[in-house]
Amino acid sequence: MLEEPLNVEILSRSAEAAGGLESSLGFAIIPLGEVFSRPIINMTSGYRRSKDSMAVVKLNDKAIAQISYSLVLDDFGVYNSSPTVEANKYDEVNSIDKSPTDIRQTSEYRTALELELWKAKEEERFKNTLRHREQKMLMVFAQEWKKREEERESLCKTKMHEYQVLEDKLRSVLEDLMDRERQLNGKETNLIAMQRELERKIELRELDLMDSVQRKIRESEQALSAEQQRNSQLNNEPRDCNVVVWGFVFFKL
Repeated sequence: MLEEPLNVEILSRSAEAAGGLESSLGFAIIPLGEVFSRPIINMTSGYRRSKDSMAVVKLNDKAIAQISYSLVLDDFGVYNSSPTVEANKYDEVNSIDKSPTDIRQTSEYRTALELELWKAKEEERFKNTLRHREQKMLMVFAQEWKKREEERESLCKTKMHEYQVLEDKLRSVLEDLMDRERQLNGKETNLIAMQRELERKIELRELDLMDSVQRKIRESEQALSAEQQRNSQLNNEPRDCNVVVWGFVFFKL
């Protein structure tokens, strides 16, 4: 009693629902050990302790109501199961002629048994209610998890589609750039070939011009030499020649 308090569940039963559907309003904790600190009240067959108090009813750690309760503890002394005892104190209180060893027939034993049965029933009921709530919460969590998982999968599919579209665009742009690079490389190759061909033609043209100039120079030198020989011959002729012929040679490069 000192270690285990009494857990009381406050239920509400709907009269409109079929079968009287019950719903929990909250829980209250009653410490049973507090009755031991109360004053002793002497009785004919023993003594009694009692306590009247209030307990707070809470739901989700929030106070919603109060309930009043009374704790009564009757002490009838030490139980003796010896057959030599003439009478039991329980029999004296109830004025019933019973055997001192037949304690199961006393009202106190029946009350205690009923209390234990009620307590066991309430514990089983509380466990069933708690189990039902746990299952309900698990179902809610499972549905919420499934919903979020579906949202996550949908978002992932959307992102994957967007990434695929972007990848296709990037691949198309890359292919266009590669085509342009190949075209530029081809044009650059053609330009280099044309430049080399032009340089070769210029070089050949320069060689042709050099050959032509050298040929003209040789021809001019030969013509000049022939003219000098002719002039020398004319100078060696008689001076009575009245006609002097001057030769002029023009060279064109």
